[in-house]
Amino acid sequence: MTAATRIEPVTPIATHLGAVGTAAASASRLLHDRRLGALWQALDLRRGGLSLAAVPDAGTASRGYATYALELDSDAGRFSLAIACRADAALSLAAAPDLGAPLRALAAEALFGETTERLSHLVLPGVQAVSLAPLAGAQIPRTGWCSLRRDGVEIARIAAQQLPGPVHDALRGAARPHGQRSAWRSLLRLPGAAVIASRALSIDVLRSLRVGDVVLLPAELQGLEGAAAVLRLGPRGARCLAAPGRIQGNSWTVEGGLQMLDDDQDLLAEPGEQADAIGELELPVRFEIETVSVPLSDLEAIEPGYVIELAVPAAEARLRLVSCGQVIGHAELVAVGSRLGARITRMVARDDADHHG
Repeated sequence: MTAATRIEPVTPIATHLGAVGTAAASASRLLHDRRLGALWQALDLRRGGLSLAAVPDAGTASRGYATYALELDSDAGRFSLAIACRADAALSLAAAPDLGAPLRALAAEALFGETTERLSHLVLPGVQAVSLAPLAGAQIPRTGWCSLRRDGVEIARIAAQQLPGPVHDALRGAARPHGQRSAWRSLLRLPGAAVIASRALSIDVLRSLRVGDVVLLPAELQGLEGAAAVLRLGPRGARCLAAPGRIQGNSWTVEGGLQMLDDDQDLLAEPGEQADAIGELELPVRFEIETVSVPLSDLEAIEPGYVIELAVPAAEARLRLVSCGQVIGHAELVAVGSRLGARITRMVARDDADHHG
């Protein structure tokens, strides 16, 4: 059944969602900003082969790892990182529970002093390691992890626990373009939308939809958390930049590279059926959630692991139904039994006709 008002109990989706914290989202944009690659390389004491990569399964990113909290201070403020690794005698000794706070501070400085000195010189003045402690249970971040690799081999995983705005801005400043010729790229912003599903719906079905009707989304979309979604950047009806990714809490995380698409191209489209009459003609309908707009200057930064926030929390998100470059309706996302559905809140053409009729 495509549209119905009575199928299975229809419930809000808020309880089905996880969350990506502000610190994790901000840190993800920094760690996966390709323009900052030179900075991370400069922090490598061995001078070679250091890189960062997204961790696909964030929910289990630290499973089987010893995990520690590294707290750092700087002129811009205090921030902290979670570090997970298979086995590291130096970290284990420095974070031993029987060490007092002064000794832990000395141990942290001994382990990370050279790296923080470089970071202080390059972009974040006054930064120094102040403590190292073991993490366990609920203290361990569930999201925002990335893999630290040398010559392609993982050596540790890191995630941000606390990242105040001034610290983030200081680090992000190293990635921003400078000069008048590049300034305009920071001012020009592209509208964005995360396409969570596409369906081929007949004209007869679209005509029949009323406020309160529910359109079931494809069966493979059983929940919003972790769902595949395609980011589209650019004005509707024109060519756009698109990239595959996944919904995480109130954000969208990149999983592939950007590509150029025509408006009628869709990475999530399902095939339509043969039509025998005009009313049976099937139109491709995209179900979109609006994201924040993205500055043109940030496009070159996007790579797998980069996070873009949704315009509103996912539990409050309104879907746009888009076909042939036009918004044809609006809906709210609901849970329908074990599936997701779009409950119609407005059909544009009919509501406008009713309003002016």
